[in-house]
Amino acid sequence: MRFKQLAEWLSWLESLHPTEIDLGLSRTQQVLQRLNLSKLGRWIITVAGTNGKGSTIAMLQSILQHAGYRVGVYTSPHFLHYNERVVIDGQPVSDGQLMMAFNAVDVARQETSLTYFEFGTLAAIWLFQQQPLDVVLLEVGLGGRLDAVNIVDPDIAVVTSIGLDHESFLGNDLNTIAWEKTGIVRANIPLVYGDDTVYPAVVERMENDQVKLLRKNHEFGALELADSWSFKGKTIDGSDCEVTGLPYPSLPFSNAITVLQVLQQLPLSILRESVMQGLISAKLPGRLQIEEVVINGKPSQLILDVAHNPAAAQMIAQHLKQANQPLRAVLAVLADKDVEGIVAAMAPVISQWYLSQVDVDRALAVDALTSRLDMQGVTNSQSFQVLRTAIELAAQEAEPNEPIIVLGSFYTVAETLKLIPEWAEEQK
Repeated sequence: MRFKQLAEWLSWLESLHPTEIDLGLSRTQQVLQRLNLSKLGRWIITVAGTNGKGSTIAMLQSILQHAGYRVGVYTSPHFLHYNERVVIDGQPVSDGQLMMAFNAVDVARQETSLTYFEFGTLAAIWLFQQQPLDVVLLEVGLGGRLDAVNIVDPDIAVVTSIGLDHESFLGNDLNTIAWEKTGIVRANIPLVYGDDTVYPAVVERMENDQVKLLRKNHEFGALELADSWSFKGKTIDGSDCEVTGLPYPSLPFSNAITVLQVLQQLPLSILRESVMQGLISAKLPGRLQIEEVVINGKPSQLILDVAHNPAAAQMIAQHLKQANQPLRAVLAVLADKDVEGIVAAMAPVISQWYLSQVDVDRALAVDALTSRLDMQGVTNSQSFQVLRTAIELAAQEAEPNEPIIVLGSFYTVAETLKLIPEWAEEQK
């Protein structure tokens, strides 16, 4: 084995390939063939989309586990520990399991150069193959057609939403992005499509690949009531189905509708009670995650969200409107993001912006962030070089029981999560 500690493996993986992102399937397909792996589970579900992938997978995982099935989950990125990316039966795999998987991939790759994400994807596939799993849930990292996850043939493909993000890789128009994301489909499998708009590229791909297309607000949808909702959709054989009296989830409702249609395409026994319990208990770190903390002696509530594009920001704004009062927001983003779109979407629910930056190479410097908001005509903002300082001042200035939203990227949430035990230690 090349290394004896997981940290050593991860450090080496970061330096293995000349670029962080290098879309394409040829390298990973070569290594996958050498690994000679059999099918990962009885049913494989691949999930792509601009927003909502994580929420969709979290609800699927929760419901399936409540129904008694063994589930493997691969997601990215992670917040605090790499192990979060590979979960079996609700538990992140151990350092030892990851190192065995990394070693197997390293041996099989021979001289093939792999990116950090490609190497990790192959390791996850290797780990799932070692387990008797009922369902494997795979989250696409970027796009779909050329993402490393797409080396696995799914039984069900899911596209949660189509929006502008990663334009330098996926294109800058929604139809092109739709083509890239629906690239996870295969002939004669269902595609559960959760976006409200069916782009021409989606129809073209479905016709070319003879895919059964299930569209939100067409083949499936929901009826919203005051304290519950009902789902209507299609079963595997195409007949109509309905599930009534469902509880609203803590995760985005629009994704829950998609989840119910996915479940109807699985030939598995899933009781209504399992669906209800799974919706209620499903949680996703970094998605409207609430943390009660004490900062400099003052009780504070932080709402953490990884939202990093206008569509995700719009979803958060809709959720925060329930508070019926403008809130304070701490924002730190990466350099390639649509800052103007994010701020415009959030503006109706934000009283004060606290601008900062995260400690990564891809971060947008706070001076540049401030300049872009100034050009947008935003006057209710303050700037801070250090994220901790921004959060602490927001907490100091917040009214009693006034939550603070912290958003902008996975890195923003991860840095905040690392601060929470530090604040707790300071109160002792």
